[in-house]
Amino acid sequence: GTDISSATMTQGSDPTIWTYVWNVPSGSDGTATVTVAGSDLAGNAYVGTTNLVFTIDNIAPTLSPVAIISNNATTSLAKEGDIITLTFTSNEAISTPTVTIAGDAATVTGGPTSWSASYTVTNATTEGLAAINVAFSDLAGNAGTPVTAVTDASSVTVDRAVPTLSPVAIISNNATTSLAKEGDIITLTFTSNEAISTPTVTIAGDAATVTGGPTSWSASYTVTNATTEGLAAINVAFSDLAGNAGTPVTAVTDGSSVTVDTTPPTAFTTGLVTAVGGVVVADKWNATNTHADVTIPLETADVSLVDGTIQMQTSIDGGATWVDFMPPPQTITSTDHTAGSVTFSVDEAGVESAHGGIVDGQTVRIRAIITDKAGNVTTGTESASTLFIDQTKPVILPLVVGWGAYLNAVEDNSNGTISVTTTGVEDGQTVTLNLNGTNYTNTITANATTITIPALDLQIQKLAEG
Repeated sequence: GTDISSATMTQGSDPTIWTYVWNVPSGSDGTATVTVAGSDLAGNAYVGTTNLVFTIDNIAPTLSPVAIISNNATTSLAKEGDIITLTFTSNEAISTPTVTIAGDAATVTGGPTSWSASYTVTNATTEGLAAINVAFSDLAGNAGTPVTAVTDASSVTVDRAVPTLSPVAIISNNATTSLAKEGDIITLTFTSNEAISTPTVTIAGDAATVTGGPTSWSASYTVTNATTEGLAAINVAFSDLAGNAGTPVTAVTDGSSVTVDTTPPTAFTTGLVTAVGGVVVADKWNATNTHADVTIPLETADVSLVDGTIQMQTSIDGGATWVDFMPPPQTITSTDHTAGSVTFSVDEAGVESAHGGIVDGQTVRIRAIITDKAGNVTTGTESASTLFIDQTKPVILPLVVGWGAYLNAVEDNSNGTISVTTTGVEDGQTVTLNLNGTNYTNTITANATTITIPALDLQIQKLAEG
């Protein structure tokens, strides 16, 4: 401590008031004791307080720790309406400090050593790292060095800007990327102008799975049989890390689109099969035929058929196994669609190639499969007509005449017979025998038949021969 004694005091204009001026030495600190003694003009001793003790404080105060935080969900960020709080502790009692946060005055509470300053972000608050300034003095008036930085590396960044998304694009994994059928995946890609929290995305009205971040994002959705058909609507709800909500995005930026089509082509029956070329016999394929035409009906109200395909299939085992007919599927043109049908040609080489060969006696069944542009498939009912394969010419072997080489007077009294043996003739086919201008017929069974010549005809024939 410092003692102040033996110092002469100065009398002022009022003879009852005495003053002593003492300049506190620089750097001096601690307590000072003052002893007052004296007497009046009559010699009476001074009566009153003789000792005064006061504290000398020449040391500037300091603040530590100093920390800053926001009440935002992300405490290092602050959006409009959030409260930023600066907390600090002084090493001695100080007067209420003056604090600014982000350049604006903060509200200070606490003391005498533990303090808090809070500030509510407005739409005019300066964006970026929130600057701080704390001006303070101790109770003796010693000013501390203004504090402009925290001591613990904490920080708060003011972010009032609303995030945006661009570019935004949509695509399907369908062969035609602007279409999607059941099972296809629609993908929405978008980029944000700043880091955002995981957005909520719907595609065609249903929730999508979101991946990526913090600025490059992808949302995918698998089409089901319950997905709304038509242009796939999108909705992206998003906010930046500070919580600023962007305007929900409901449109792409590049003109891309995906149309959902889960409806298969209308059910149909494959048209009649007609052999063409050479000798045409209904439901038969013979050695003279060049090909067969099949007409496939098309639903003119279904525009999704344009640029779709027709695949012909054939079966030679009664419909148990169906094989794609070569050549590959035929594309449905707008002309076909307008006409309401398309004619497909089936030739022998194509059927043989598809089945590894065909033989007489087999029946070829034919059907068509229509696939629309989106890939939805309808297998048509097989044609009501078939093609029975018969490319072997029939052969009549030498006839066996029942009366031998000569017809005598006894033999012509009874009916005569001529036995016919064939190869390559189906049961039920008719054989016609012409005997001297008269025709006689019978049907083939197991490549054989017998033709009967009435006795009267034999007698006439014999007379004719003389």
